[in-house]
Amino acid sequence: MIWLVLFGCGNEINASALPTDSGVATDTADLPDEDGDFLYDDSSILEFGLTIDQAGLTALAADPATDVHATFTFLDQSYDVGVHLKGSPSGSMRTMDEKAGFKVDFHEWDVDQRFYGFKRLTPNNMIQDSTMSHEHPAYRLFPALGVPAARHGYAKVTVNGEWFGLYGLVETMDEEFLEDAFPEDPEGNLYEGGYGGDFGEGQADLFDVKETIGEEPDI
Repeated sequence: MIWLVLFGCGNEINASALPTDSGVATDTADLPDEDGDFLYDDSSILEFGLTIDQAGLTALAADPATDVHATFTFLDQSYDVGVHLKGSPSGSMRTMDEKAGFKVDFHEWDVDQRFYGFKRLTPNNMIQDSTMSHEHPAYRLFPALGVPAARHGYAKVTVNGEWFGLYGLVETMDEEFLEDAFPEDPEGNLYEGGYGGDFGEGQADLFDVKETIGEEPDI
């Protein structure tokens, strides 16, 4: 089968005004649950830190899609993670000198490592949405209409101690998402449509296979 789900659009931003009280827990013992649902609720703006050494920064400048070692911090926890930059060159892609978007992989170097049950996090830079609010309600509307969609929250991000801004925290479209979204139909292919892609004749080349579970791609 083919799974159809809602992918977010890549979303210039001036994130100078943020709540002085984000409502976030001050210790992991204060977190509302252990399964990661709190990442995508409306009760708080989370705070994440990334530390990337010079070798990693140099590698990302040469190839933004390469995974480099980084330390991810949240409250009193630290993780050795893989990080690369996200976004399309003609759209939301930004370098580390700007407001880069990130893909954070917790199991890149340790296949058993998880962050509250998740293998990956996707902090979206939202640089194409000056309101920083377009995607958040859409990600709630579509499930209410019966269309599977990623969950969405917000996080404040620092890199090497430097303020990078407010990010949209988009649930990563991967095998874990598919298992949750389609528990009764576990096999199929997940496709992501390129810019202008639609379900019309001659459009197949605009779709890329993102995940394959149990079947080979059929377009």
